[in-house]
Amino acid sequence: MSHRAFARYLFATASAAVLAASCGGTALAADFGTPPAISPAFVPPPPVRVLTGTWDLGLGYKIDENIGECSTDGECNPFLFGTEARVDIPFTQNLSLQLDFGGEMVFAGDNLSSSSEWVGGAQAGAHLNYREVDRYLFGGFAGFGKRFQGDYSDETNHVFGGLEGQHYLGNTTLYWQGGAQFADSVDGYEFDNAWFVRGVGRHFFNAGRTKLEGELSYASGDSDGDGATVWGVGAEIEHQIHTFGGNSGLASLFGRYEGTFANVDSVNIDNHRLYVGIKLTANQDNLLTRDRMGDTLDLPNFVAWGAAVCVEQC
Repeated sequence: MSHRAFARYLFATASAAVLAASCGGTALAADFGTPPAISPAFVPPPPVRVLTGTWDLGLGYKIDENIGECSTDGECNPFLFGTEARVDIPFTQNLSLQLDFGGEMVFAGDNLSSSSEWVGGAQAGAHLNYREVDRYLFGGFAGFGKRFQGDYSDETNHVFGGLEGQHYLGNTTLYWQGGAQFADSVDGYEFDNAWFVRGVGRHFFNAGRTKLEGELSYASGDSDGDGATVWGVGAEIEHQIHTFGGNSGLASLFGRYEGTFANVDSVNIDNHRLYVGIKLTANQDNLLTRDRMGDTLDLPNFVAWGAAVCVEQC
């Protein structure tokens, strides 16, 4: 083939390729795949809050220290059991009402059939709050309670109220409360005219299925005209053991320590409570979502505070 013939052949081949590309470019691009248009990252909508609640039952042991009769009859080391129920009712994605109820019974003697050897109390409260589920919560709470001794002839009624808030930092929740408590009783040895502050820290790990919690509280008031103060400390570990049908509910086991340290007219009374028990939660799939989306609030143990202040005189 001559040089001129080869040049004409090369030109014809190149022209045919250009024509094919111009006429069939769309098909060719489809064959090799056109990169999709770049779009903003998909951000899922926030989960919708639903009615949720938790019920727990605990069995434990109570130890009172620095009380004279403990060394002779052992009545300051009784077994106890307690229960608590909470329900969170969302009105909107941000606004909700939580209702609480809790009670405790202590057997303080040798005869189970004798009502005079049972002591305990109960309290109920309501929390109205505004919540950004990934940032914070702010609201107020109020409630009332009753502490009874023996055959119910010695009763103390108390009311309380205050403000509270939470701040969410990843898997950690910081929780604070502050307010006042007022009480009356038939014998005058109530813990009255008290103001209080309380701080709680919670951390969740194991994909939100395990919780560690610690708390510290302080209250100052009076009892029958004498100055009275109470320090409270607490620690809890809770671990989720079972989930019911997706996010329809969960079961968890917990262990808790509560310490109450009261000073009344320069007399110190130390109280320790050890609890183990089970919690059942509705409409949550782990402990972290319960904390952020459901019944995350609770109340100071005013019953234990009042019992510690009263125990030396009552």
